[in-house]
Amino acid sequence: MLALCASVNPSDEVVLFDPYFVAYPHIVRLAGGVPVFVDSYPDFTIDIDRTVHAPNDRSRAEAGL
Repeated sequence: MLALCASVNPSDEVVLFDPYFVAYPHIVRLAGGVPVFVDSYPDFTIDIDRTVHAPNDRSRAEAGL
């Protein structure tokens, strides 16, 4: 949480893989960021094709599985 509060500016995006720990989106919002979700269903693996398009110029961080 402290790392996100120190590195995320208002409206910065933070990429989260779904499923995620229930507190992650709230912590991102508390830091002033916007959570962006990347689906890992049905087998809970990280699909490179989905992941490559999630970050953009406003992305500041990525939280892994």
